[in-house]
Amino acid sequence: STKAASSIAVVTFVTSADYLFENWRSFLNKVSYCERTGRACYLLLGKPTSRTVLNDRPQLVRDNPASPHCEVAELSNTINIYKTLALLALFRASPNLPGAMYMDADTWFADGSDGANNAAIGTPEAYFALEPNAHLLGNQDCYNQKQRGTADLVAMNGGLLFLRSSAW
Repeated sequence: STKAASSIAVVTFVTSADYLFENWRSFLNKVSYCERTGRACYLLLGKPTSRTVLNDRPQLVRDNPASPHCEVAELSNTINIYKTLALLALFRASPNLPGAMYMDADTWFADGSDGANNAAIGTPEAYFALEPNAHLLGNQDCYNQKQRGTADLVAMNGGLLFLRSSAW
């Protein structure tokens, strides 16, 4: 992206071109938002070629044994782990980028979220301002409990995340 590195970037991820085209209007919504607000928009495209690669459980930081990874044989990683790796790569490639707003491919920016009427409402910067010391902000997903078939709440929905670029 050629946008200023001083703004929070918007990042989305799709596993295939077909999935991108299924969510084309959502993607164009993100691109339009980024154009209107002068921020970078990144699209991560692709997935591992086999379950073996996926279950290798790559560590986020190669030389750090404390880095998060799945050690339980009964649990397999999902493709969501590659969102994290891609965001880490983005932050390393763009050291001046202050942070990123990750959005699933099927999510949209609502009308008015570009701060046109009030710069303090709806922008990624406004969310980061809620807690200046936070490195990760997210939302809880209690809306789709019936679809998931459980009463358990999801502590943090990975479909919408705000990540501050930091050593943490």
